[in-house]
Amino acid sequence: MNDFLKNLRNTQRTSHQRFPGGGSRKEMEGNYLPGKDRRKLKDRRTPNMGESGAISTDLMEMTASQIQDSLSIIADSLEKLITQNELLVNAKVDQAQSMDQFFNKFTALLDEKLTQFLNMKAASDTSPSLPKEICISTPSPDNRHTKDEVIAMIRSMRKKKATFSEIAKWLDEEGIPTFSGRGEWHAQTIHRLCKG
Repeated sequence: MNDFLKNLRNTQRTSHQRFPGGGSRKEMEGNYLPGKDRRKLKDRRTPNMGESGAISTDLMEMTASQIQDSLSIIADSLEKLITQNELLVNAKVDQAQSMDQFFNKFTALLDEKLTQFLNMKAASDTSPSLPKEICISTPSPDNRHTKDEVIAMIRSMRKKKATFSEIAKWLDEEGIPTFSGRGEWHAQTIHRLCKG
């Protein structure tokens, strides 16, 4: 009996050293330590493989139809994207053409107005700056006018649609002095005289 117990203790001690959970392989109740799988990768079966080791045709047909549906959706999306890009490009081309036309017309208008201004400026160097229908002749050769005469001239020019600044400029060009005899005529002064 002593020999039996010694053998039993030795067996438990060695099996405990070999297996971390203790006991022998049989005592582990079918739970073995993971070891190296000796099968090659090509010999292993996947869950989707039948007994012959090939993928089932049903799964292949289902996958192929899903791939085909996905590709048709992608193709439709690409066609829509191409159409939208073409519309965007056409809109940008139209915008660029419109801007080009606008700036061409604007430049032509500026050139025309500048030419008119330069022609008018050249003509104004020899005559008063106001159009002839607005200008009035000054009765006094020595440019001495009474206050009533100046106010009458201003009101006459206002009736002919002359602006306050045009009237002030014309009075300065004609050499008609202000009522104080100092300084120049200003649009504000003309405005005050018209209201008074």
